[in-house]
Amino acid sequence: MYIKFESGNNKQIKIRYSSNDGNSWITSTCPVQNAAGSDFLVTASNRFWVSFFNVNTSLKDIFICEGYINEGVINWENPIKITAGTNLPNNQFETHTAVAKAEIGRCLIFHRYPVEDNYDIGFTANDDLLLSDDNRATAFNNGRHLVRDPLSNRLHLVYFSQGRPHYTWSMDNGQTWAPYHIIENIHVSPVKKDSGYYPTVGLHPGMLTAQQPCIVYIDDEKNVEYRYFDDLGGEWRGFSILSYSQTGLEPGPPSIYTQGDQVYVVFSVNNLMGSPQYQFISAVYFYQFAYNATNPGNPVILDQATAGALTDSRASIVVDGNGNPHCAWSKIVSGNENIYYRWRNGSTWQPIVLVSNQSPNYADKSPHIDCYGNWLSVVWYDEISGTPNEILRRKKQISSGRWSSVDPSYSQSPSFCSEFPVNAAHDFSVWCENQPATNYDIRYRSDTYGFGWVSQAPEKESFCHSQLQRDYYPWDLYTVFTKGNSIPYQIVSVHQQFGGSPPGTLSALYTVETGLDTASAFCIHRDGVIKYNICSVDYGTNQITYNLSLLDPTFPLHLIKGKIYFEGTGNKTQELWINNEKKRTFVVKANEPHEFIIPIPKELYQNTCKMTLALKNPQSSGVYLSDLAVYRIADANYGGPQSSGSSELKNVARLIVTPNPFKENIVIRYSVANNHPISMNIYDTVGRLVKRFDGLTIQQITWDGCDDTGKHLPSGVYFLELKSADKSITTHIILLK
Repeated sequence: MYIKFESGNNKQIKIRYSSNDGNSWITSTCPVQNAAGSDFLVTASNRFWVSFFNVNTSLKDIFICEGYINEGVINWENPIKITAGTNLPNNQFETHTAVAKAEIGRCLIFHRYPVEDNYDIGFTANDDLLLSDDNRATAFNNGRHLVRDPLSNRLHLVYFSQGRPHYTWSMDNGQTWAPYHIIENIHVSPVKKDSGYYPTVGLHPGMLTAQQPCIVYIDDEKNVEYRYFDDLGGEWRGFSILSYSQTGLEPGPPSIYTQGDQVYVVFSVNNLMGSPQYQFISAVYFYQFAYNATNPGNPVILDQATAGALTDSRASIVVDGNGNPHCAWSKIVSGNENIYYRWRNGSTWQPIVLVSNQSPNYADKSPHIDCYGNWLSVVWYDEISGTPNEILRRKKQISSGRWSSVDPSYSQSPSFCSEFPVNAAHDFSVWCENQPATNYDIRYRSDTYGFGWVSQAPEKESFCHSQLQRDYYPWDLYTVFTKGNSIPYQIVSVHQQFGGSPPGTLSALYTVETGLDTASAFCIHRDGVIKYNICSVDYGTNQITYNLSLLDPTFPLHLIKGKIYFEGTGNKTQELWINNEKKRTFVVKANEPHEFIIPIPKELYQNTCKMTLALKNPQSSGVYLSDLAVYRIADANYGGPQSSGSSELKNVARLIVTPNPFKENIVIRYSVANNHPISMNIYDTVGRLVKRFDGLTIQQITWDGCDDTGKHLPSGVYFLELKSADKSITTHIILLK
């Protein structure tokens, strides 16, 4: 197949296509008239991009247009107009443009002159400014529009504009964004850009690089569509979860959550067409499937009602560290709208629980559910005639099943209107709050740090979404929202840090209550509790045992920290056992706290999400434990202390790179078990091998940012893969020039 491009012929852009070695040509004209262009890019065997500008305007508008060839016919998508005065400076542009393909999306480079005879090079890739023609670009709060990959620190964002779902990502905490990509409709041939609303995003394991996006949205035909990006094939794949034309069920905004290779989706349905095969009018549907499945399977009906009681339920979902889904939604019963909750324990769905049962009854709307470690949290807003909306919240301890009481005024803003709250990893809640004589602003509340503002502006800021990184201090709070009072609306990203501990200090995933009158839900066996002057401890004559669950298999390492303490005289021998194998032996002196830390490799919990920890005394003279905490480690290169004693934990391979980011040289230090031969490869973001190190024998090397030919590589993100006979570790490197 041959394609050739003609620029500026009679103020038109033309594409000529030949399928017979150039013996004959099919001609097609770009739908934009009065155009002149200077670049053309073929991105696949049947797709192409053209960049050009309008020659009849004093402020020459830049255009990008995508085309494709189907059965010998050239088709054009709607041109994308980069309008002067919006996301480009209000200046004239020269005739030279160039379009380039990025990892997911495309970039545009152009020639402009801000003043006469002073030429500059301009660039746009929607990285500094994300725009939409819709003031609901990030609506609604039940589904996550922003997620963070804890292993690579990449932020993934979805929003909609011009009736289409958009995806982009950031590697610098949201300061700049990669070229946006419009999600594709894979049901037509060839694949075209899709129309749709209310996208929500999760992640799945990538083949070549870090985790990749999974996205669910509602298309313009009211179908619920699922897409995942296949980085190996460089394309979107997926299927329809629910077809409106086949079922007559109209969906509400969906919510997606992912864990490992599993995808969990929940949304409401409303039977507007009166399909006789459905005995109910409205319901909440739940699906679970592998990210690369070819169909969603049959739904689980979490709740059902008549008279549209669940039509606007905006169901929300989260999955805990044990792989159990938790769902929340609103439902109208006897004229009152309340928040309901249901979860699956193993393979069994538990009964529905009324979460928002407070007095007087309010119209409780738009719940958002989240969890971190052992805590689950649900936030929502109430709406009652003549009274400003308030934010309310309840928390649940997952291990014990205990719910807290409803906070009657979680937002503590009785004079202001608050709406659409979201949780950010349990400790933070973020919502939109209307201040007097202004538009909505974005506010937060933290259990640890109290109240504060994410953003305050003279324009309306609404439909916020947040993510919290709290594995280390300082905690990183990421928030995105839609901003503006008129077109174009802007999708704004804000990054805030919180923490009183030294930077890099571990933050516990959860703690196990020890020394209390009632044993922790994680405690399998203890003989009682002893209350000393400086602490209280769980006590056992021979042994105390804990089942530490909620260990996330996404993470390559967890750490267990604890303290052994007793009062009296002499020494006591304490043995630490993991999954019925002895890992350490301690000799603990009376009246001297003995702290321990032990790394738990992924191999010990990846199948069950839990492990058993036991303290034993071979002389049966008592074991004592306090201050037990679990930490998750996102970096497999963590160089924490190794086990000692008669039986050691499996050796953990290490890979440490400093400084990162780097400009000139980066030092790579590494080690693996058993001194196996090592190879090391460096890849760019599209999976191309750019640098190879073979037959390494030393434990440290330096890389100067050059490829195998000695050519300096451009700035960007690269992936370093360390391989030995039985181990593979990958980390990312950022090169700055």
